[in-house]
Amino acid sequence: MLTRLKRIGLAVALALAACATGTHPITPSDVIGGGPAMETSLLVKRECSLSGGGRVYLLPVGEYHPTQVDSHGVFYAAPSGVTEKRGDTERTIPGGIHFPNSGGQYYSFLSMWVALWEGDISKLPLPDECWKPYGSTVSLTRNGRELVP
Repeated sequence: MLTRLKRIGLAVALALAACATGTHPITPSDVIGGGPAMETSLLVKRECSLSGGGRVYLLPVGEYHPTQVDSHGVFYAAPSGVTEKRGDTERTIPGGIHFPNSGGQYYSFLSMWVALWEGDISKLPLPDECWKPYGSTVSLTRNGRELVP
């Protein structure tokens, strides 16, 4: 059985490990596009693929909901996960789109995020054809209404 001091030490270590990732679950105080991030979603209008690290990733069409936040923006999870293809193998992994929140230019640089291993989030820049011009393929919505920059 853990002593009180060991339990406190374990709690502190876990808290520091959680902070090391730089992400936290979305809260009502997180803001993007001039309002609460919890009221937003991303609408992906066509499938997008990108390659990286010997893999091909496919982002599905659908509505992506916010799940996490870091100091750079909001993580929106794909409705059915991200398909990862590597050689002849294929699997579905947690992932979606990271939408930056740099001042008023929340639409300036989108990335795909994937969780390859538990607690490890990797970001890859989305190719321009996956989101430019803004609104053609991906758009940020608040309470179902598209936000136009």
